[in-house]
Amino acid sequence: MDERKSWGLNRIIRLFGIDAVKNQPSISSTRPEAETAPAEERDTNTSQSISLTRPEAETAPTKKHTTNTPPFSEYTHREPAPSPGGEQTLRRRFLSALPELAAVLGILALAGGWAWSYCFMTPCRVEIDCRGRGIRVEEVITWGNQESAGYNGIQDIAAWRLETSQTVTSVSTGRRAAASIAAVCGNAGLAYPAKILSGSCSLAGAYDPGGTMRPDGFCIITAELSDALFGSSETAGELVRTGEELLSVAGVIDRKGKLLLHAAAEGQIEYAAFRMSSRYQAESRARQQVGE
Repeated sequence: MDERKSWGLNRIIRLFGIDAVKNQPSISSTRPEAETAPAEERDTNTSQSISLTRPEAETAPTKKHTTNTPPFSEYTHREPAPSPGGEQTLRRRFLSALPELAAVLGILALAGGWAWSYCFMTPCRVEIDCRGRGIRVEEVITWGNQESAGYNGIQDIAAWRLETSQTVTSVSTGRRAAASIAAVCGNAGLAYPAKILSGSCSLAGAYDPGGTMRPDGFCIITAELSDALFGSSETAGELVRTGEELLSVAGVIDRKGKLLLHAAAEGQIEYAAFRMSSRYQAESRARQQVGE
C-alpha cells in the first residue's frame, strides 16, 4: 500500500510539478478509480488532461521563422529588356508618322512666316484726327523731311483740311456744280485712297494744257464731279475755276460724291495719314509723330 502511494505521488510530481502537489487533496485510503485502470490508459488520460491545462503557446511547437528575403538590390526597379519585335514595331510606327509630322511642321512654318511678314514687313495706312492740335502745313513739311530719312518707320505722309463748299465751273463747257473742297499737303492719293480713272494723283508742278492759260495749281476731282462738269471721267488736263483760282485737273478718282482736292500752301490741318513700313505698333508710332 505504501509503495502504491509513493508511486502515485511521484507520478503527480513529475507531471504537474510542485504546484500540483500543493493543490493535491489528501490521499484517501482507497485507491482512485483512475489508478485501477491499466497503465496505458492512465498515461493516455493524463496526457490529455495535461494538454488541456497547458497554455497554447507551450503546446505549439516552436519553429524558427525563416523567410527567403532577397537582398536589397533585388528590390530596385529594373527595366525589362526590350524585345527585338517591340523595337521593330516602334521603328515602323515612327517611320509611318514622319510624313504627317513633316506636313504639320511645314504648315506651322508657313503660318509663322506669314504672320511675321504680315506684322513686320507689310506696309499699312494709319489715319489720325489732328483737330484741335494746332498742327500747320509747315510742320507737316518737316515731317516729310523726316519721312525721307525713314524716321519712325514712316514711308509717306499726307495731311489735309476740309474747306467750305464752293461752286466749281468748267472753263471749256461752262457747266457749274457745287462741290466739297479739301486742301491737301502731301500725297493726295494717301489722303483719299481711290482708283485713278484718268491722269494721276499728284498736285505738284505746273501744267499748261494749251499754252493760252497758266493755271494757279492742280486739282483732283471725283468721277461724279467730272461727269457733272464735262460729261466724262476722261478729263485730265481740263481747266476748272473755284472762286478766283484757275486749276488744272491732274486726275479723276473713282470716289462717291462731288469732291475737289487742291494743294494746301499754308494754314492748319485737321487730318493726317501715314504709310508705315510695318503693321507692328503702326498706330502708336503715328500718334507719336503728331505729338500724342
